[in-house]
Amino acid sequence: MPNPARNHKSLALIVCGKTTGKTHAENGDYVDIYKRFLTASLDSLKPKEQASSLENPNHSDNPGSQPLWQFTIDPYDVFLDQPLPIDEKLNDYDGIIITGSPASAYDNVPWINNLVEFTKHVADTRPKIKLIGICFGHQIIARALGGECVPNSGIWEVGPTPITLTDLGKQIFGVDSINLEEMHRDHVPADRVPPSFEILGSTSISANQGMVRFYPASESDVPRAAPSLPPSITDGVETQTPILNLPLLQKIQIFTVQGHPEWHEKVLTPLVEERGKSGIIDAPTAEDAMRRRFWRNDGVPVAGPVIWSILGVE
Repeated sequence: MPNPARNHKSLALIVCGKTTGKTHAENGDYVDIYKRFLTASLDSLKPKEQASSLENPNHSDNPGSQPLWQFTIDPYDVFLDQPLPIDEKLNDYDGIIITGSPASAYDNVPWINNLVEFTKHVADTRPKIKLIGICFGHQIIARALGGECVPNSGIWEVGPTPITLTDLGKQIFGVDSINLEEMHRDHVPADRVPPSFEILGSTSISANQGMVRFYPASESDVPRAAPSLPPSITDGVETQTPILNLPLLQKIQIFTVQGHPEWHEKVLTPLVEERGKSGIIDAPTAEDAMRRRFWRNDGVPVAGPVIWSILGVE
């Protein structure tokens, strides 16, 4: 069973790649980046209360006080063929996060095929475990559950990107639109989404910017009309505060985004520089991403609290 402590969440992080060069030197590895993102977004969700990772607690004005919420992360380096958690260990987790990767989710290689099988197994047999997919993880979940990931005609989507939300996306994110960091040229086409999944948003490059699957008993209760929300300014830096619909969010079993809510400018910039210099990303795309690198990022203040709310943090 998930951790019984009322204010504790146990998470498995399925690590699908590694940072290199300046990106690694300035940000650490995937686990470091996710710990900071999850801690900061937990703070954003509970701004007047304490919230922390057990491995990286926040400082408090009262050194003797205990954080309201804590979490632990168990990383699994699946891209290095580290075994994934088996059934007994799976029961320890409240949620499983599948990270991004430089690999392609459609590649026919052992570690990716094993991850696809694992993802389907968790979704089918452990419905109480929330599944979260980020970029490559979004694509893996689609492939595992009956959708398809394909190359997007060689077109990169990079940097802080305004995402137009569907009516359901507005309900879930609690804002009118969001900006997320992007770094991909594969995608899950809108007409190849897995059964029972609904799209959350789109851009001009990728029509599927995220998906959710609700628990079957909840589907008929999900509102479809767009809520009344203040409009967003896509290229500014002012922080958005989402209006979270907790009863709706907790009906979600699986949540994915094509973007990278865990990234920020100091992750993006060296990565774009490295990939632009090597020719992996074409020069016009890299230059455009650098021009937008200081645009507002809704990862910590918007997407992060949504993830925590799906995991049951109130």
